[in-house]
Amino acid sequence: KPLHKMASFVSANELQIEREKRKKERQIAREEILKEAKEKFLKEKKRQELKRERGDDKWVAPGISDRFGLISETKNEEKRKERQAKIKAAKKEQIRRNTHRNLRTQR
Repeated sequence: KPLHKMASFVSANELQIEREKRKKERQIAREEILKEAKEKFLKEKKRQELKRERGDDKWVAPGISDRFGLISETKNEEKRKERQAKIKAAKKEQIRRNTHRNLRTQR
């Protein structure tokens, strides 16, 4: 017999076993997808509950919201300026030390 005809012959029992195998694989894949979806849902639900407990779900008038924004922006700006001042002072100190060292080594 030709090789291709022999290879294509499969018993009904083997076909049934293959069908059951594929069916089980699909079932496992579906269960995994459902599990992931449930975890995502529960995570989002918990996040919403925490948001509600903090009061983040409440509507705030635009004028008040703007004032909160200005306050946080000014504080952030102050912090940024303080950091820049510290960096600048540290650089000046480093230059002063290096200059002092250079003067000592030249004597």
